[in-house]
Amino acid sequence: MVATVIEITSDIFKFDGQSRLDTFSIDLGRCSEVEAHRLQLALEAIRKNVNGFPFWQRRKRVGRPSSEERTIMIGFLIQQLFRTTFRDAEGLLNMLSWYFQIDKVPDHSVLCRAMSSRH
Repeated sequence: MVATVIEITSDIFKFDGQSRLDTFSIDLGRCSEVEAHRLQLALEAIRKNVNGFPFWQRRKRVGRPSSEERTIMIGFLIQQLFRTTFRDAEGLLNMLSWYFQIDKVPDHSVLCRAMSSRH
């Protein structure tokens, strides 16, 4: 068996704004080798591009500390990739927290509120 290395360019992500992620799309073509590793490539693309994305973390002065914007963005992309609910996205984030190096996974209600936020 031979290992296949496929490099993903940053052009596969198309954003029309920092907080609006509905234009996220991955077009990997019809190549059978790529198709076989589609999920792995999509997760790696999310990790690579989110780690390179500039974030401006807003800090609360009172109350519970807010979730990291990086983690919220990963949650949105995971939800969109798997076409799932916020509750299921929370479960997927818990399973993939080691892969994305997430210390604290936000609750599904935090994802829901962040998606409905104007910021």
